[in-house]
Order: sequence, then C-alpha cells, then structure tokens
Amino acid sequence: MIFLQKTLEAAFLFVCCVAMNPAVQPAEKSPVKFQLRPAESKPAPGLTEAAVKGTKDKVYLHKEAVITNKDITAAQATTDDSNKAAIEITFTKEGQKKFAELCRDHQGRPLAIMVDGKVLCAPSIREEISGDKAVISGNFTKDEAQRIANGLKEK
Repeated sequence: MIFLQKTLEAAFLFVCCVAMNPAVQPAEKSPVKFQLRPAESKPAPGLTEAAVKGTKDKVYLHKEAVITNKDITAAQATTDDSNKAAIEITFTKEGQKKFAELCRDHQGRPLAIMVDGKVLCAPSIREEISGDKAVISGNFTKDEAQRIANGLKEK
C-alpha cells in the first residue's frame, strides 16, 4: 500500500495526454534519450522554445536537463490508475535527490518531460516529490510504453 501511495503521489506530476507517433519511433530495443528539464511558460533570454507534442502549447526550456537516463535504475511498462498504459521509472539515489530538489526549487512552473528530444508533456510542479519512483502516463499504447521502458533500461 505504501508503494501505491508513493507511486500515486508521483503520478500527478506526470499525467500526460499526448499521442506518440509510431511512424517516427526507433526500433523496439533502441535506447531512448530521457530528460526532465525545467521550463517556463513565457520566453526569456537563454531559454529555447519547444512545442509540446500533440498540442499547440509551447514551453521555454532551460539549457540543462536535471534528470537523464543515468539517473534511472529501472523502468517498466505498467498501467496508471485509469488503467491506461504508462511507464514506471525508478530513480537512483542521486536521481531521487535531484528530482526532489528540482520539484522544490521549480514549484509553480512547468517541467518538460522529454523522450528522444521531444517534449511529451510539461505539467506544472505543485509540490516537492521525494519518492524513488514516478509514473509517466498518457495516450501511449502498451507497445509504446514498453518501447520507452526498454529503451530506458538500455541506457
């Protein structure tokens, strides 16, 4: 029950409603480039504009990613609390610390969740999350969620 509670606490941050285009996806076992990058809702010097996949929304990305593949110890395809395909990631101890700090320092602003250089979604950070697991959910098919999870495992 504690695991479910921690997963649900992290899940609200990662609820994404985007569709991934299977025509541009790499092969099933190809590694994916995963990043969590602070973003802003308005342009400013030093930020890069990016479109949020599947929407007309734009965010403005900070230069450096805070969390990358190296901050993840495990990933698996799963389902979210709405029974939709999702990806559960487990952070390294260092990744967990970086994620908690990012959430604390960037509250009220967007966090770009990126796979292979594309912004899948950019939810606003509501509060610090210090758990070691997070769930990324959206309009993934089961196969898409498995491809991303497999790619994260292969770093």
